[in-house]
Amino acid sequence: MKLAHAEGLKRWLHADHRRDPPGRPSGLPHLDPQHPSAFQTSAIATAYAADLATILEGPCELNSGLRLLYRRHPRPRTRARLIFFIELATRQILQVSVTEHPDGDWVTQQARNLCWSLETVGVRPTIFLRDLDSKFSTRFDAVFASEGIATVRTPYRTPQANGHVERWVGSARRECLDWLLIVNRDHLERVLDE
Repeated sequence: MKLAHAEGLKRWLHADHRRDPPGRPSGLPHLDPQHPSAFQTSAIATAYAADLATILEGPCELNSGLRLLYRRHPRPRTRARLIFFIELATRQILQVSVTEHPDGDWVTQQARNLCWSLETVGVRPTIFLRDLDSKFSTRFDAVFASEGIATVRTPYRTPQANGHVERWVGSARRECLDWLLIVNRDHLERVLDE
């Protein structure tokens, strides 16, 4: 049975290679410009995404998988929220900003800072992907609309729709933040800048 399957696969691959047009290397996928894969390939080259994540800082942070418990510490554990912007084609983090109390104005200002830094470099994104967090207000979308960038919102409760961003948050936590005691906001910013 396995031999018949292998022979059938060889015939199918051989027949597929015979359909390649002259001058085209054999075996490459045929991408019609209207095909969804061709659209995704061209769209991701100029797509950017953002997300807000919560990071715990203070004396009770997880360290190498062990919970450190301090019964009486003068400074209680605090939550820091960070916003980051990522280029989807290269998965490069463009900007990370940290605050304890984010609001719509702060998030909008971070969007302006990103647009200014991209303008100085000469990069023109076309698509901006974000989730449905309430901190991303209409003013946040208006910043990108004024630059000619289409804002795409992910569906409700679907983190896999913005998978590059969620992957970075998980990687940053597993590979970096779970192994360090974050002392304060400045320390967190220095760690994330590296």
